[in-house]
Amino acid sequence: MNFILLILAILYLFCTAFSGYRAIKKLDTFPIPEAQRIHRYRFSLGWNLCSLLFVFIIVWSSPITFLEIGFRSPVFSGAHPILYRAVLIVCCLLTALFLYQILTFLISPSYRKNTAESLQQRFQAGGQYEKAVDSLIPRTSREKRWFFLTSLAAGVCEETVFRGFCFYLLQAVLPLEPILTSIVVGFSFGFAHFYQGAKGIFKTALLGTLFGLLFSATGSLFFCIPLHFLFDFSSAFLYSQEQ
Repeated sequence: MNFILLILAILYLFCTAFSGYRAIKKLDTFPIPEAQRIHRYRFSLGWNLCSLLFVFIIVWSSPITFLEIGFRSPVFSGAHPILYRAVLIVCCLLTALFLYQILTFLISPSYRKNTAESLQQRFQAGGQYEKAVDSLIPRTSREKRWFFLTSLAAGVCEETVFRGFCFYLLQAVLPLEPILTSIVVGFSFGFAHFYQGAKGIFKTALLGTLFGLLFSATGSLFFCIPLHFLFDFSSAFLYSQEQ
């Protein structure tokens, strides 16, 4: 049963990568109009919610429990104490960094302008990663509201699917060391962002591996979800509506 579910998870991974790639290929006009960007947010929101619902249905109808996929209170693992402590420190620093970025974008127009100009220069260079990232950053107030919902759904749903469900399935079928499972699931998460090009795959794979190690260290999704949300939402106020 777990092997069949793992095959389905792999197919889901390919579908996710392909849908993101198609969405980027459709972006043939820049700047992107508000309606098109909101359409992307809605599609992402719907895709993530359907993914979460699918996982919940499987858990409800199988011997798998919600505790096994990370819906439980954090319990810090005694294994690999040095590595896991380093992971916790890095995650705390990233949380502070994301909060700082959000606040600075809100209160410092000059910082926001300089960062936006730097991103635009990289975008003009024609990199696929910069193009993909810039296409997702909201401009208008309406876009920011949808972006908030999309970021929240990504945090909850993607962590449940990848760090919770896929992590459990991989260990059930191939009982690997949790650190190795974190790496495999992390790079699978990176592949799901295939539309961002090689640079995007590598960056999201590293981030996914870090989230996997955080999950291994705590046995819970309750730290992974807010950190993932903050990572996505930290760019929400980069552009003002005028930009």
